[in-house]
Amino acid sequence: MNILLVEDNPLLARKTKHFLHNASCSVDLCLTGTDALIQLTKQPYDVLLLDIGLPDISGLQVLEHIRKAAYDTKILIVSSSVHSDDVIK
Repeated sequence: MNILLVEDNPLLARKTKHFLHNASCSVDLCLTGTDALIQLTKQPYDVLLLDIGLPDISGLQVLEHIRKAAYDTKILIVSSSVHSDDVIK
């Protein structure tokens, strides 16, 4: 499985990438939403693991761009946010 991991926390990103590699997944890592959007134009991904709280643009903005571009990628949003507004979005 080919995964794009978008996570701005370096420690969490490294641990998640390591875990996925051990599960026989191929993982590319982006630390910003802008980098993720660029990476998505370079190759297709089976899954996008997308953090909401990114330093440049929000994960929800990344999601909007992806939907408009009609990428055929499954998206799993991950966040530590417990705010009800974020959960509803």
